[in-house]
Amino acid sequence: MRSVWTSAWVVLGLLGALGCTTSVPPATDGGAVPTCASLCDGCCDAAGRCHGGASAEACGEGGKLCASCGSSELCAKGVCEVYDCRTTASACGAGTVCEQGSGRCVTACSGNADCHRTGESCTSGQCVCASGTHACGAQCASNTSVQSCGSSCTPCPAPEHATATCDGQRCDFTCAAPFIKCGSGCCMATGSLGAGELHSCMLTSQGGAKCWGDNTYAQLGDGTVANRSRPVDVQSLSGAVTLTLGAYHSCALLADAGVACWGRNNHGQLGDGTLADRNVATPVQGLLAAKSVSAGAWHTCAVTTQGKVMCWGENSYRQLGNLAGSDWNAAFGSRDSKVPVEIDDPTETFTAVAAGGVNTCALTTGNGVTCWGSDSWALVTNLCDGSYSNPVGGCRGSGPDRTKGPTPQPMLASDVFALSVGASSACAVVGTGAAKCWGALPSSSYSTSNTPATVSGLTSASGPTVAAVDPGILGSGCALNSGGQVLCWGVNSPLSTPFGLDGGVIGLATGSNHSCAALADAGVRCWGLNTTGQLGDGTTQPRTVPVDVAF
Repeated sequence: MRSVWTSAWVVLGLLGALGCTTSVPPATDGGAVPTCASLCDGCCDAAGRCHGGASAEACGEGGKLCASCGSSELCAKGVCEVYDCRTTASACGAGTVCEQGSGRCVTACSGNADCHRTGESCTSGQCVCASGTHACGAQCASNTSVQSCGSSCTPCPAPEHATATCDGQRCDFTCAAPFIKCGSGCCMATGSLGAGELHSCMLTSQGGAKCWGDNTYAQLGDGTVANRSRPVDVQSLSGAVTLTLGAYHSCALLADAGVACWGRNNHGQLGDGTLADRNVATPVQGLLAAKSVSAGAWHTCAVTTQGKVMCWGENSYRQLGNLAGSDWNAAFGSRDSKVPVEIDDPTETFTAVAAGGVNTCALTTGNGVTCWGSDSWALVTNLCDGSYSNPVGGCRGSGPDRTKGPTPQPMLASDVFALSVGASSACAVVGTGAAKCWGALPSSSYSTSNTPATVSGLTSASGPTVAAVDPGILGSGCALNSGGQVLCWGVNSPLSTPFGLDGGVIGLATGSNHSCAALADAGVRCWGLNTTGQLGDGTTQPRTVPVDVAF
């Protein structure tokens, strides 16, 4: 009897250790173990045996079927939970170590031969990448590479016109001249600031705009026609990414690839299908998705995301590049267009457009220049049919219903990266970082030339290159170099830097008789005539040196 009782106590003791108070038969229904379930505080395995339910191999409670936790899970109160062994003390079991790159428990290595990533070595039982690198797939990648920046294993993104960078912790990008950073992308250096005939505007960081100066035709967009010597907000405008100003109208490219305009509309230059002036931002109608926009004196043009140029407004000198014969403007004797029309060049594609006084130029995908419209300042002489040089007609041809259409500028067939057209001259930034201009030349005789000439003094062999150039009237203009310095020239005026603008400038705009510069610290300074408050300093006094705009 003694041996029988001893055996019985041994069996009961084992069952107690398993969490059951009595023996149970094996399960016969694929894992459902009702008898064990009624007796087990932990979990039951498929054989009907009861387990404590707290281990990763047999996790569960209240008689439920035991679960086997994954390699990145712990059993917590009978439930498998994902964990990070880097933050969980003693999370890894015997023979495993915590992999610092993933936070998972892995089999401990005994030597470098156990490590499979290129660049890994076995240290303290763990395969680790060398300092300055991190695990990415089958290799150890550099922390400073744009392909694996910081702890990432994906390439750093870079917007159009930019190069990705990595400082070892985070991705960034730098914009190629003549572009500057604006939020998460690159914008033309002059795109954040605009100057019209007698008014000025600037983008805000919230996608709006502020304008100041003459408001006779509602070109400030504040809902009134009152002049303002201090900046006021443009109404009904949001999501603006670039600005452009005509003589008496203003336009903005929007984040959704639309365009909104406001101000004078006597030629349909607002593109809303009417000739009514607008005192708030108004969407352009019928325009395909746009990636850039430029306002001329009385017309406006945009480049679509498909690389086509569409224009609207005045067409007296075929500056729209299209007959646009449906909108005869009896008051001006021209075939204007109140809505966008595509230029007559179905095969060429473009990256940028620059609308001037009564002419237009565009930058092709091959980095060449093509122009159309009036030739009154030799801007398009010999670019239409090789002989037509009437300074009034330019590309008009011999009658009101003819146009020669856009024709390439033979001296700028390639290597052009930025383009700007004023009332009487045009300028381009070429690959060497120099600025070349044609049209009205800075001389006492107001001479003209249809041959692009380098503006001397803007660059040097070891100095900064030109980032942007903005021509004014009668051969005047200003340029912004890659060092953030402004340089201006004019009739009988030597090249010079306006006071206080020898660095830190990120945007530039030149109007008829005034100019403005945007500074890196978010301030704006203007100089020149100030008859309607276009300098924005709260006065109407002319300024010979740049003054702060009174935001």
